[in-house]
Amino acid sequence: MEYRYRLVVLDKLDNLKMRSWTGISIFLPGLLILLNFHAQSFCLSGQLREKANPDVQVVKIVAERFRFLPSKVHVKRDTNVEIELTSEDTFHGFRISQTKIDVTIPARNRGAIKIRFRARRPGRYFFECSRPCGAGHNMMRGVIIVD
Repeated sequence: MEYRYRLVVLDKLDNLKMRSWTGISIFLPGLLILLNFHAQSFCLSGQLREKANPDVQVVKIVAERFRFLPSKVHVKRDTNVEIELTSEDTFHGFRISQTKIDVTIPARNRGAIKIRFRARRPGRYFFECSRPCGAGHNMMRGVIIVD
């Protein structure tokens, strides 16, 4: 009698294991399909967003040992400007003196920072490194010219 009881218990455990594997084998492919669809829709929405807003001017500025490249940037009036800032060495600052923009640029291989603003008034907007970075720190300057 005991022997039969043990066989029944083992049989139920095997059945339970089989059910769980069946559930996983159905669940995982469905999850992968859902994630793939979500990733494709995310990429597509990013492409649509870029096409829908063509008046954004993207400017890439690199901070490196005591200079910004490029140090002179031209933008059109009433344009939305996105500046992507990266560093080739250490942490730097980026401050546009006539505005409230003052950010820290991450060190090399630690990413980039983006700032956005609307160039409403024509003129020259001077930018500089706002974080002491060495002996030539005071030479890290540039200008954004709004035409």
